[in-house]
Amino acid sequence: MSCGQGWGLNAQQSSSKQVPSTQSPSTQSSPMTGLTQADSSRRVLIIGAGIAGLAAARQLRSRGWDPVVLEGRDRVGGRLWSLRPSALKGVALDLGASWIHGIQGNPITALAQQWQIPTVATDAENQWLYDWDGRLVDDARHDRLEQVLEQVLAQQNRLREKRSTDRPLLADLQALVQRANLTADDERAVWTLLKGSIEHEYAGSMAELSANEWDAGDGFEGADVLFPTGYDSIARRLSSGLTLQVNQVVRRIEHDQQGVKITTDRGEWVGIAAVVTLPIGVLQSGQVTFAPALPETHQSAINRLGMGILNKIYLEFPRSFWPSESDWIGFVSDPPGLWNEWVNFQRVSDRPILLGFNAAQQGRELEALSDGQQAASALKALRRMFGPKIPDPTAVWVTRWGRDPFAGGSYSFLRVGATLSDRGQLTKPVADRLFFAGEATSRNHAATVHGAYRSGQRAADQIMAIHDGSA
Repeated sequence: MSCGQGWGLNAQQSSSKQVPSTQSPSTQSSPMTGLTQADSSRRVLIIGAGIAGLAAARQLRSRGWDPVVLEGRDRVGGRLWSLRPSALKGVALDLGASWIHGIQGNPITALAQQWQIPTVATDAENQWLYDWDGRLVDDARHDRLEQVLEQVLAQQNRLREKRSTDRPLLADLQALVQRANLTADDERAVWTLLKGSIEHEYAGSMAELSANEWDAGDGFEGADVLFPTGYDSIARRLSSGLTLQVNQVVRRIEHDQQGVKITTDRGEWVGIAAVVTLPIGVLQSGQVTFAPALPETHQSAINRLGMGILNKIYLEFPRSFWPSESDWIGFVSDPPGLWNEWVNFQRVSDRPILLGFNAAQQGRELEALSDGQQAASALKALRRMFGPKIPDPTAVWVTRWGRDPFAGGSYSFLRVGATLSDRGQLTKPVADRLFFAGEATSRNHAATVHGAYRSGQRAADQIMAIHDGSA
């Protein structure tokens, strides 16, 4: 999720099975088929053990319901996934979501504090920006470029307020940047900052993002923080004590007046209702069949939303060669956006590791390259910044979220023609049997872990309100 999704692994692969320690082996057994209505009257099937599914299951379980979580992977967390290579001796690399975005009033902050999970703040303002020729951009020029960025975005906001029809955000930005009459070097730098501020944040290409709605939503105030011990610590704690069935790839979702039936590649499950937390990328792929088909209102909303890409590369080096006091390192790349944002992960891990990002179309295209090819491409950028004598990395971890069949991308965005109403449509139950949750269904906090978490709680409350009024 936002800012955040290795290794010789694709994003869909898992290095180990993760089943909550409180579960007995019986919770991993074959599906129970042919349940009677009495048996299933309190059973809710939850598709997906990501944050939304786990939040829904915990909410239901706390009120005496019988949630069963069906997960296609062999681990919990979904797009929240932490890798712990043995060679790193306890250091966790978050391959999906990385940050709590805004800690004040954030429900994920409350969980981290409740379970005493440590966090480390990063400061987006503490960025060292390097020009395309490797020279460090001085403070005065950096401030001036930031002012141009703010002016362009403010002008774009005024443009959209004056029109009713939508168009690609890129069209607005191209006209506004051209109007700014910048030098060639400054124009390249401004496009780099735009790529970082927009595509690396929203995961969609500026050519696809809605000019009218691209940044619609809200956020929490306060610092952004990382999890040095891994963001999946939250998922593991949420999953504790739940009935979880892993390696259950859902193929068909049926509902009628009596309840729901979920068919996986291992069997059938029945219940009174289902919470569907499948990512937008999966819903758009058609790999799961709904019977009857989803209402046109829901299907149209799904089709209008976009599924973005934000991929990561972690590079460990024999020694650090970048400014140790930096949180972020920026690069005015050519083309803009390619390897233009790095996190000084040494401040988090106490090891010489850099974390780089590529988003949207550039991120998708890089997925076709091998790990070695991506590392070589990244090194070209790093050697432009820090000189040709920097060492080769000793380890490389790469994500490919667009090729993950259980995700189809990193997180959702509003593309041309989409609005917050499309997210709102997905919060509406289907025949009082199917309830959608996940970051894409959050009107104000899409593309975030806290948005996914709250959506799961919302879906659980809807089920209880409709089926026994206990919410």
